Amino acid sequence: MKKLASGLLILCFILCICAAVQAEAATLTFDTDSLTLSVGRYITMTATVSPYGAIREGATYSVSDDSIASVDKAGKVRGLKAGECMLTAVSKYDETVSVTIPVTIIQPAKKVELTAGDSGVAIGGTLQLSAVLSPEDTTIQTITFSSSNESILTVDADGLVTGISRGTATVTATSGDGKASDKLRITVKQSPEFVTVSPDTLSLVEGKTGQLQADVSPSDADDKSVLWTSLDESIATVSARGLVTGVSYGDTVIIATCKDNKTPRISFWFPCTSLPPISRLSRTAIASKRATLYSCAIRSPPPKRPANPYPSHRRIRRLRPSMNTAWLRHCERGPQTSP
Repeated sequence: MKKLASGLLILCFILCICAAVQAEAATLTFDTDSLTLSVGRYITMTATVSPYGAIREGATYSVSDDSIASVDKAGKVRGLKAGECMLTAVSKYDETVSVTIPVTIIQPAKKVELTAGDSGVAIGGTLQLSAVLSPEDTTIQTITFSSSNESILTVDADGLVTGISRGTATVTATSGDGKASDKLRITVKQSPEFVTVSPDTLSLVEGKTGQLQADVSPSDADDKSVLWTSLDESIATVSARGLVTGVSYGDTVIIATCKDNKTPRISFWFPCTSLPPISRLSRTAIASKRATLYSCAIRSPPPKRPANPYPSHRRIRRLRPSMNTAWLRHCERGPQTSP
């Protein structure tokens, strides 16, 4: 009898426990409030179920848009295309109990292409970088920039590089989702600050040449190359090494510009005058009212008698338009000796 009574007590105790468990309400939760997943990637989302009886039953899973994401019976979620949908888990123990979280599927960046218009930047100068994400429909379009050595160069959020000191540093561009990046090495150099040319002026006869020398400062500039140009090549031309050749009568300007710094303040304007040959000087002067007569080009000595009131061997600076034709011809022919 005692054994029977003990058995009945144990049975009653078990029944009471089962009744209490069945009376407890079921709950269902996810470990996170939202889910972000890349296209082609997957993750298992298992819902936490209680009480014990509900755990044994488990849960069912579904998504609101199966073109954006898919989910299997074990809760494995896979991203199919960029977009948003909802993930829902329903308790099998009590189908009135469920939990839902938002799911965002993103198109990740596969490549970042970082480019610049130049491989270097001057101290104190700036260089704009360009970064392009691939594919074009990448969901997160932001790009972050960083410098490997900010004592050499810095880069802002828009990719603008500023040279700080001489040296080489690496700029890294990283996609907003952290899936892709690219790097670019940039050299900070000392650019020329000004250039001077010697001699101060240059006068050439047609067909003759004269050499110009350019002095670039500061002395530690990385590139001291100079570009030479003539403002009027019909008067004088200049070679890549600064050799000037007179072409025709007139004045022009030779310009020396630093190759590594082409700003206007780094150019030197140098005056150059080209003169005609000596045999043409007098005729050139006579033909123009404003021209300057440098020489009459008469080599014969002046006569002793009669005295020539207009000695042609002297330098005549200017001719007046009012001077008569006979006097002009006299200058061209020179003094005539009597037989």
